[in-house]
Amino acid sequence: HQLTDDSFSLLQHYYQMELNGMPRAEAQALAKATLMAKRYDSGKGYYFITSPSNVIVAHPLKPEIIGKDMSNNQDPTGNYHFRKMSEIAQQYPEGGFVQYYWEHKDYKEPLEKISYVRLFPEWGWIVGTGVHLLDVEAAYWSTAKGIITTSAIFIALLIGIITLISNSIRTPLDNV
Repeated sequence: HQLTDDSFSLLQHYYQMELNGMPRAEAQALAKATLMAKRYDSGKGYYFITSPSNVIVAHPLKPEIIGKDMSNNQDPTGNYHFRKMSEIAQQYPEGGFVQYYWEHKDYKEPLEKISYVRLFPEWGWIVGTGVHLLDVEAAYWSTAKGIITTSAIFIALLIGIITLISNSIRTPLDNV
């Protein structure tokens, strides 16, 4: 959600340039170039632009689909996810989530993905970005391992301190 909002401020900047006299085609070309160059999540995350009629306006990793009507594109579960993106973006002005299967750069088969899409009505663009759930799960387990390791070290230190304190109390008592 925050990432899509950030992309919106970029689009609004170029739209304002159009209102200030820049030709629309030039403003849109600059906006597309800037947005397609933006990355997050160590370069794995990217933005894409489609239209309410499901035509791909821009996609940084799949230039071969730019200009194509994806209305009849289905994921392996039969989900017409581009239609759903258009539906959600038009129904909810602040944007919404769409869950579907899409190619992952590290795997041959499409994996479950969730994207956030939002309509930029001034140009009729739907801007989206998403994450594969497998990547979210990997990040979760990486964090969990760190927490478990830190906790185990803390508990071992705590046991060591308790043992030292206990021995320092018991030794003088044994001598009494």
